[in-house]
Amino acid sequence: MRLEAMDYLCCPSCNGNLELNTEEIMGNEVLFGTLECRHCTQQFKISDGLPDLIFPLTLEPSDMSSQKFYDRRSRWYDIRNRLSNIKWGRLEYIFMEKRAMKQLVNLLNLQKNAAVLETGTGTGRYLPLIAQDIGSGGILHGSDISPKMLERAVNKMKAKGIQAELLLANASYLPYLTSSFDAVFHNGGLNTFADKKRAIEEMHRVAKPKGKIVICDEGILPEKQNTWLGKRLIKRESLYTSLPPAELVPPKSENLKSYYSDTGLSWIIEFNKQ
Repeated sequence: MRLEAMDYLCCPSCNGNLELNTEEIMGNEVLFGTLECRHCTQQFKISDGLPDLIFPLTLEPSDMSSQKFYDRRSRWYDIRNRLSNIKWGRLEYIFMEKRAMKQLVNLLNLQKNAAVLETGTGTGRYLPLIAQDIGSGGILHGSDISPKMLERAVNKMKAKGIQAELLLANASYLPYLTSSFDAVFHNGGLNTFADKKRAIEEMHRVAKPKGKIVICDEGILPEKQNTWLGKRLIKRESLYTSLPPAELVPPKSENLKSYYSDTGLSWIIEFNKQ
């Protein structure tokens, strides 16, 4: 964790200010230490440069299950994801994966030097595309609930020479100051969250006024659910029956759009904070 990251962080429990206590530091990189809330006195560890700001300490059962699921699959996650796309005929990812990913990132309408947060960043597949859009003057943060997935993201960014502030966090209790980011991006996993409403409210909270929020997850267009592919996907994974939770978007939002991807296999919600 770089020292500059402190300008964006807060306590995930009460949103209070954090005090950094360093145990080992190299240049402006904090390798080991703690972050302590000045208000509620909660403490969070920094180990090997990675802050663990997951809250609550005992996760809801569905969130804990997701954490364990992604930890187990982290090593082969990217490969398994590509093979799954081939198996289930997600053509946009088979033949034009980068293009499909870029189309999602384009929804953020990013400008150079913007500050961007990706929640549920996983292995960091979207981080390079976001970094490219905001340029070297931009600020890029990413969080995930799975230590193993985030470890892979850290290694990827180091290999690619991309500066991204990554940390462990529960998207329903984001450890970022209110109105910090020009854009917030989340792709995948929301369907399994214990508290979807709170997670979307948190993404809204940390966005700046007029900031863009884009959320995407699996969900088959209702009229496609009875097709051969739809039935097979739903039989394999019931989450494909999920609908876009547009009703959970906070009232103080504007330009709300709720729709399905071109293939009808995932839903997308985009809106701006007022």
